[in-house]
Amino acid sequence: MSEMKSWNCPHCGGTIVPDENGKPVTKCPFCDSLLELDTRSTEQKAYEAFKGKYKAEAEFNDAERRARQEYERKQAEQAEKSARNRRVKGRVIGCLTPVLILIILIAIGTIIVKVVDAKLTDPSSYIDVSFEGLDGSGHIVYTYHDDAPFDSRDIKTHCYEDGRLRNGQSVKIEFSPVDDNAMIKDVTKAYTVAGLKGVEKDLENFTADVMADIETKSKDKLKGAQGLTDERYQSMKRRCLYLRYDPDTNENVVWDVYQVPITSHGEDFGDRYVSVYYENLVIKSNGDLVYDGSGKGGHLMFFNYGEGFNGYDSFDDFLSVVKNNKINDPQYDQHDF
Repeated sequence: MSEMKSWNCPHCGGTIVPDENGKPVTKCPFCDSLLELDTRSTEQKAYEAFKGKYKAEAEFNDAERRARQEYERKQAEQAEKSARNRRVKGRVIGCLTPVLILIILIAIGTIIVKVVDAKLTDPSSYIDVSFEGLDGSGHIVYTYHDDAPFDSRDIKTHCYEDGRLRNGQSVKIEFSPVDDNAMIKDVTKAYTVAGLKGVEKDLENFTADVMADIETKSKDKLKGAQGLTDERYQSMKRRCLYLRYDPDTNENVVWDVYQVPITSHGEDFGDRYVSVYYENLVIKSNGDLVYDGSGKGGHLMFFNYGEGFNGYDSFDDFLSVVKNNKINDPQYDQHDF
């Protein structure tokens, strides 16, 4: 055993030294407390220290192992929980993804349409629309601006009622590009028809030239009519123009009336009256005449039963036929020659 050195009393803290033989004392010289002597050898102390340390480390390792296992268990539970959440979220996202994609595509499409639409040209902005012709059979006239970024051949126009237009009528006109790739919008716009020429309501616009034109047309109709010999044709006189207007239907009839002296075998049978009529007569701005028909069933002169003449015995007879109609409030006008 190695020589012992001094140490301190565990009771009073006094310094204790071995006795004269170098052995440890069993009683503290200061406080008389009995001392427990450590008789273990150095090797034994080292072994027990090692053993204690090993035991402490083993306990620590065991505690650490248990703590790690608990941590890993909690981590596994958390991972399983996270996995379940991800699966649930995945299913939800899987269901929502097509909807979200659709919403995104619609939004993108709307933006693209707005951007593209903003760049497209509205053709109606460069086309003036007017109306021409007769009230009831009018048609549309398109006038293109000089600065239009397209040619008339690039545009298609359509109106279902074109050719049958009346003043005050509301119509829709479609404008579309001939080429689908053209930077031109498809546009439909509404317009109110105005400016169409109506039928003549009176004889105010019947100038001398118009009356002469009507006379030429009427005589062409009468020439060669049965019973109207060349002699009678040459001797007939123009009596009047007579106009009847129906405000309810916006229609008129114009009669060109002639007085014809009748003689046969040297005998005078007096005068008869014949006429050629014109339906829905319109005088255009250039003086040309437009009408639906003339002389259809007109009161043309002809003979029946040999020498018997069928005509109007008087002008009043003619008027009685003209005024015998179902018009509620007819308007009449007459010009005598």
